[in-house]
Parts: sequence; C-alpha cells; structure tokens
Amino acid sequence: MATLRGAACSSPCLVAALGLAPLPDLSIACATAPVRCAWVRDHGGRLTAQLSPPGVGDGPLLPLGHQAATDEGLGCPILADAALDPLPPREVRLGAVAVAIDADERVLLTRRPQSMRSFPGAWVMPGGSVDVSDATAAAAALRELHEETGLAVAFVPVRVGEPPPLVLQPEECDCAVWVPLAEAAGLVRDADGSPAGYERARVMGGGGGPAVPLASLRGVYPNEVGEGIARGHLWALRQLLAMRRGQKETI
Repeated sequence: MATLRGAACSSPCLVAALGLAPLPDLSIACATAPVRCAWVRDHGGRLTAQLSPPGVGDGPLLPLGHQAATDEGLGCPILADAALDPLPPREVRLGAVAVAIDADERVLLTRRPQSMRSFPGAWVMPGGSVDVSDATAAAAALRELHEETGLAVAFVPVRVGEPPPLVLQPEECDCAVWVPLAEAAGLVRDADGSPAGYERARVMGGGGGPAVPLASLRGVYPNEVGEGIARGHLWALRQLLAMRRGQKETI
C-alpha cells in the first residue's frame, strides 16, 4: 500500500496526485517523474510506501513511471478509469516486477493471456501487486516470479545459470521467452523508430520451448499482431540496458 505526502489533489493517479511534471518519451508513450519513496511499517505490521514530491519527506529520489498521452489517444489508464467511474479514489496499490537475467545474458519476458481484462497479449516482465504479507517490494517481485514461472530464488540481485524449465501459471501468462540482451536492445531501438540492427528471426521460448517470432515482440503494445512489449516494461528494458552499459540516461 502507499500513502501520499504533499499530494496536490485526490487523484487516483500518483503523478497527478503529487502534482508532478512528468517528462514524456513520445517514442514509447511513457513518461517519468522524480518521487521520494520511504518504506515504513504501520502498527499492523503492513509495509507501506510513503510517496512524496522532491523536497518533501525523506527517502531516495526515484523515477516514477507514467503512461503519457499520444497522438493515438492513449494515456494514463488510471485517469481513464476514473473518468468512466468517478468514484472516490481507491487506496493505491504498489506493484513490483522481477528482472530475471540468466548466465547467457538473456532477460525473461512473459505474455499476458488473451483472457485478461487489461493488456491481453502484452509481453511483460513477471510481477504483480505488493501484498500485505510481502516483507518488501523485492520479496513481492520474487513471489510473483515464482507464481508465474516456477522460478524460485531467495535473494536479490539474482543471477541464474542454466534456468530450469518454466512452469507457467496460465491465468497470468500463456507464453514466456528468454530474450538475449543484444536482441532486447534491438527491440528497444525498433520501438524508438530506429533500425533494429538484428538479423535473427526468432528467439527461443522459455524452458526450451518453441521459438517465438520476433514479430510478436517488436514495437510498442499493441503492435500489428496484437502483441508487443508493454510501454512501462519497454522503458524498464531501456533502463536495464543503460545500467548494463554502465551509463546513466537523463530522465
């Protein structure tokens, strides 16, 4: 759960509620804004994140991801839901994702099944909501990783060798793939509108399964085949690649 400090309004969108001015990246329809995040426990033992604008409160300054508006009309889904259902804002729930990289420098992506209400067919990193029982956001990410794929780890950062066969949770993901980081860089460049620069036509599915056409992964979700990488996860891939290069991107 999260509490807001120095909130400008009661919007269910964190960016709007904190009065932040996100910097858009129109190439992937994402935006980021700096926010301070301090982890505390309430009297009931629940882990709570106190989020506040820069200059308010304590804690490290972190980028807060946000889906920016585009020419296609895509914008913040939380604000869109609030416009359709103008009820009092629900309590903010935190989410966490796991970035799994194996010894062959491949990152794990999973595909959301078509039966899901939101973002069906999108390729994402394993993750989900931070539950009351989770000790930390990292613990939530590792729990979701195990629930969705069967991969069990007990520490972070985690680096696995030859990954065991994945055991997918069909309600959460119907396909998974280990993408070489070199090809992930090509996918990011492709989404940015730059030449991708890779030649391979397919990448191997998780657990040694069938190869997945790169056309399924190319571009921002939804692409021409109804798949593609979700905007926030594409942004996370870009940050991962920048970290691997030992460089810092300007947010």
